[in-house]
Amino acid sequence: MGVEYSARIIVGLPQGELEEFLECVEDPYDVGLYMVSPYFDADYCDCLFGVIVQSCGDYGYVELNTNTLMHNTSEAWRKFKEITGKDGRLYLSTYGS
Repeated sequence: MGVEYSARIIVGLPQGELEEFLECVEDPYDVGLYMVSPYFDADYCDCLFGVIVQSCGDYGYVELNTNTLMHNTSEAWRKFKEITGKDGRLYLSTYGS
């Protein structure tokens, strides 16, 4: 079993700020939220939950197009608010899996 890392831009919140919401859903993925683990085997409380704006492949990088990034970010904010009822924040995080 290997550990892989990538990067993700996400509109969301840390687990602690979504605790009540997350207790009401069986699986965040089923309602459209992704978990971003900042390092391999991170505790649940250290993770972000939200809508992914952009990601890169494992051990890779991706070029960002400003127009696409702005559009995707706006859509992610709208979707996150629709799903959780909360205003998300924009994060850039490593993703360890």
